[in-house]
Amino acid sequence: MSFIRIDKKKAFFLWICSFFLSFSLFGQGVVVHCILEDDRPVSQVAVELYQIKTKKVVAFGLTGAHGYIHLRAAADVYLLEAKHLSFGQVTMEISIDSSLDTIVCRMFPKKIEIGEIVVKEKMNMGSLKGDDTLSYNLNAFVNGKEEKLKDVINKLPGMEVTETGKIKVNGKIVDNLLIDGKEFFGDNQKAATDNIDAEMLDGIDLLKDFESFNPVKEIDRSQKTAVNVRLKEKYKGKLVGDVESLGAYRNSYQLHSNLFDFGRKFNFSGIFDVNNINAQTIGLQDYLSMSSGVQRDIRAEDRSPSQIEQLADLPKSLLSDNHLEKRDVKFGAINYAIYPNKKMKINGFSTINQIYSKEKKVSNRYFYSSGTNLEFIDSIRSRGGFLFNQSKLNLEYLPNKNTLLNYSIRFNPDNNNQDRLLNMTNSLNTVNQNIQEKQKKAKKTAGQQLSYISRISRFSLLSVSAYFEREHTKNQYFVTASDTLFGDVFGPIYQNGELRADEFGGIVKYSRKSRKNLWKIAVGYDVQNKGFLLNTNFSFDTISSVKFRQNNAYSFVSAERQKGLFQYALKIKIASLGVSHSIETNRNIYLAPMAKIKFAFKPTHELSFFYNRRLQSPSVEKMLSQKYVLDYRDYVIGNEWLYKNVIIENAVSLNYLLIDLFNGFLLYANSSVSKFKNPIGVNFFGESSFNKKEYSVVPSLIRWNSMVSTELRMSKLSTKIKMQFAYLYMKQLGGVNGHSNILRSHFFTHKLALSSLGKGRRFNYDLGVEYRLQLVNNLLIKGGQRSQTWLPFLNVSGDLIKNLSFNIDNKLFYFLAEKQKKKILEISPKIVYHKKNSRFRIWGVAHDILNMGKTSFLERHVEPNQVFLDSYSRLPGYIGLGISFSW
Repeated sequence: MSFIRIDKKKAFFLWICSFFLSFSLFGQGVVVHCILEDDRPVSQVAVELYQIKTKKVVAFGLTGAHGYIHLRAAADVYLLEAKHLSFGQVTMEISIDSSLDTIVCRMFPKKIEIGEIVVKEKMNMGSLKGDDTLSYNLNAFVNGKEEKLKDVINKLPGMEVTETGKIKVNGKIVDNLLIDGKEFFGDNQKAATDNIDAEMLDGIDLLKDFESFNPVKEIDRSQKTAVNVRLKEKYKGKLVGDVESLGAYRNSYQLHSNLFDFGRKFNFSGIFDVNNINAQTIGLQDYLSMSSGVQRDIRAEDRSPSQIEQLADLPKSLLSDNHLEKRDVKFGAINYAIYPNKKMKINGFSTINQIYSKEKKVSNRYFYSSGTNLEFIDSIRSRGGFLFNQSKLNLEYLPNKNTLLNYSIRFNPDNNNQDRLLNMTNSLNTVNQNIQEKQKKAKKTAGQQLSYISRISRFSLLSVSAYFEREHTKNQYFVTASDTLFGDVFGPIYQNGELRADEFGGIVKYSRKSRKNLWKIAVGYDVQNKGFLLNTNFSFDTISSVKFRQNNAYSFVSAERQKGLFQYALKIKIASLGVSHSIETNRNIYLAPMAKIKFAFKPTHELSFFYNRRLQSPSVEKMLSQKYVLDYRDYVIGNEWLYKNVIIENAVSLNYLLIDLFNGFLLYANSSVSKFKNPIGVNFFGESSFNKKEYSVVPSLIRWNSMVSTELRMSKLSTKIKMQFAYLYMKQLGGVNGHSNILRSHFFTHKLALSSLGKGRRFNYDLGVEYRLQLVNNLLIKGGQRSQTWLPFLNVSGDLIKNLSFNIDNKLFYFLAEKQKKKILEISPKIVYHKKNSRFRIWGVAHDILNMGKTSFLERHVEPNQVFLDSYSRLPGYIGLGISFSW
């Protein structure tokens, strides 16, 4: 027998290496915690970890008495399975990195079969993946008759697709829509919700604190919400899509096509549509978010746009819904994502939307002028076109796993043209005037941003962002009348307005994560240069202009705790805001704090309080002291002293959320109050048939918004019930004819809906009612304005015979306002023939079959010194035949 002699120093060195290697191996992997719905631990659960590609078992084991098991594995993406004799199998995809994370695995009882007796378990509503991902079980909510993604989302608890196509989760619009983890058409969520087929869906995930770059996700947390749509494997890695054509009575038509190629290294989507049946692919909310500019792409700071003045000057074709005689739509969009290697990602999209519309409306205008009440009838016919385009290119480069370089560029041009012919009379027949209006508006916005993010240590992150944005808008307006305009103007009025705006800036932020808290400190600088030039024959000075420059140097420090029962986020921001005008230069210091307190009882049960202060300056057009025309009945005079006014918004909100995944119960409640200090108000001066408006600073503006929503899945009845109550209160200060005025508006919305659940049913239904109440009280005008709308609905779908299905949508619109009433019953049946495994589908549709002729509806809105009751023509119904081919 021979012995090998080992040097003592070498032996000690080998022992040290093996010691640290063992700790390294022990630190990699994942800890799985198996628990019941009431958080009781489950022991003896067989947990296995598989490689996704090879299906090879990497690690396995049984949970202990406290429900824990530690599985060791290298950093990668795996499939985790948890099995137990008394509980249903749980399968989830997990990602393992260098840190040791804990995955919560909730177990639910499985069904038990005794002879011919079957005891069914309650179908789980979804499952939690960690603390930030909720995966919905689609089988618990769909009935198999859903056609598009929006139909599925509207069945999920706490989620809905609005009329404008945006996805809301618990009352808030989500920040990102992903398809298999990849962005899809940017802010145009309607492109996905209206065009992705329901049969393509494998699952839907709700992601909190969404971030694609791991160091940011692990250290900084993004505070963004995303919805991830998972597709079935058979729709990946190849070109899929469809083309469909519809021909209908009275030359109604639609030609639509979808092209999708979802691969691992290349994604391509194309959506094309031409129609005259009011099928829009860009909604109002999409237009607002797509027009918000490149600052929303900044990675170092959340630059979500303020809502203070966001609803001003919107394209009428997006606001009018079906309040039109005619609407022709042409839409085309492409979306792409390229992954040449693990270090680079290129994605972007380009969208173009063209709308041509005709409108016919009779507006009864009750006008308060110098102590007297006047009534005018405006018969209006208008036509117009709106062309909107947005293109975006986004590049991401990762030199290593801890560094990200991101660059994005946006270009958004749009054109909005409108011609109006109208006749204005009053109730005494002393005024009878014909008026013609023409308006052409062209707007171009371009911007780019560059962000650099680096993990400089295990718990530290450095973020640097810079941006530049430019806007150029030309607005040409012309109006002429058979009599004088605005009391004393003979002949036509023309005006050309031109707005130029440049904005640039940058921010540097350092983030440090400790054991319990996250600390941030940042400095930034923003500059705005804006100018407005007006050329008009309406004022004494035919050419006038105003220039405005604002520079904002700011710094903030924040502390956050995002784990445990008690969580908080505190932020102190100090801004040195300087403004320059032809009059003088002014600079002030402002404090903008933010605070959030949350009690996270469970990942699906929380109570939170939020406070935030935001600053905003008025638009430069309002600083022009010359008068200019808004439309045939309103002209405005700006106020050059508004340049040094800063609008301060103080917002407070209280939120409560409870989701019971096992019993299918959801309760969400929110109440928020925003008080604006130094907002811009309007003084109305009524002169016979028109208004003179003057801008001025008013003490305050108040908005109070509350909502309570609850959903319950009744398993025994295979039905889901949803109840929602919403209330909005607004208090606006201004003036009427030199007197101070207060306008108070109350909006109530109640909704009750029942929906059938489960596949295999012969008939399915959605029924309910929505009630809307609007109350407006004006301090100077006696009596309030009250209007109500009832919207009961019943939608039925099912199978008639083999391969033949049907769907009938029934809606009743019932409007009441004082002595005015209007009812419209809308019935839309549809029959579809589709043979299993066939690529062809044929359908017959009768949309709004009872209103195929000329119909009208009523709508009311209120201003401080006038009330409008509008009777507008609606788009007619149609009967048609359609055919589609898919591949």
